[in-house]
Amino acid sequence: MTNMPRLVVEVFEHVNFHGRKLTLIESVPNTSVIGAQDIISSIKIYKGPGFNASPNYKAIFHEHENYKGRRLVLAPGFYPNIHDIPYNFGDAITAISFSPSAHPTPPEYGAVPVIIEVFRDVDYSGQRSVIMRDISSVFDIGMNDTISSIRIQRGPSFPFSGCHVIFYEHVNFEGRRLNLSLNSREFQLGLRNLRSLPHSQSFSDIISSIKIVPLGVF
Repeated sequence: MTNMPRLVVEVFEHVNFHGRKLTLIESVPNTSVIGAQDIISSIKIYKGPGFNASPNYKAIFHEHENYKGRRLVLAPGFYPNIHDIPYNFGDAITAISFSPSAHPTPPEYGAVPVIIEVFRDVDYSGQRSVIMRDISSVFDIGMNDTISSIRIQRGPSFPFSGCHVIFYEHVNFEGRRLNLSLNSREFQLGLRNLRSLPHSQSFSDIISSIKIVPLGVF
């Protein structure tokens, strides 16, 4: 074990730094060995005594053991709720690693015309995921065939002409589709209960892929 850790990480079972706490200074390929698999909800990351030797060092939180799956990369700071936007990583951490930043100049995410929130339950409740790019299979975000309510709002690069968001019955943008449009005069729209649509348009619990299309390209 290092005696000059670059980072000191405290992980907490509950949001706002409550519940059981564990302190880490080195990588853990499977958090089950420290009794923390899929229970981490808030995080504190401190600069350790060796931080100045590598000031771009980050803590990396992985969805699956052996550092696989989705990643959440965090710099020193306090993160009281990783269930929330933009992290969406609560109770999902199975491995933790430490690494210098691969890109001192962070890569750009790209254009974000709309921000979509999808919810497992009606009335914008239950498990939630935030979507800002096309998704060919919502299985990748753990929401396949479970979406019951939707909220869409303008993103920072919303096109002047407006934007379509198309929800598909099957993966890879196939099958029946539900088209929701946000025009140049609207800032947000929502469907609090997909079951309330006419039977011929019913899309509750069947959405499998999502595409974002600027108006005029549909």
